[in-house]
Amino acid sequence: MNNLICKILVIMTLLISSFAHASNSDLIFTIDSKNIEKAWIQPSKTEEIRISIKLSKKASHELTALTANNIGSKLNILFQNKTISSSIIKAPIKSGVIVSNPFKGTQNAEKTLKKLQTKKEK
Repeated sequence: MNNLICKILVIMTLLISSFAHASNSDLIFTIDSKNIEKAWIQPSKTEEIRISIKLSKKASHELTALTANNIGSKLNILFQNKTISSSIIKAPIKSGVIVSNPFKGTQNAEKTLKKLQTKKEK
């Protein structure tokens, strides 16, 4: 009986630590219009509408460092407090270009694109 209880406790401890690790591994990278060099709707042969975003040099270097040091973690990229891209980091992002999650409808993508392209005064 004690042996069974010990095994259950070990399993529960492993499960709890796995959940804690998963929630702690989510990373957030926030961008604003000052970090964006260029944004465009990505051509697609499917109905998925995505936006490509070319980051400024500074933001690109920050993203490269963040992704290089956190392979396997989930990365959420935020713009105006909304997640525009979410994925698991498989390799460092060195290109300085990020691609949004698919949009539902052309209007939503175009509205977001306009916001991304609007430069704010510093």
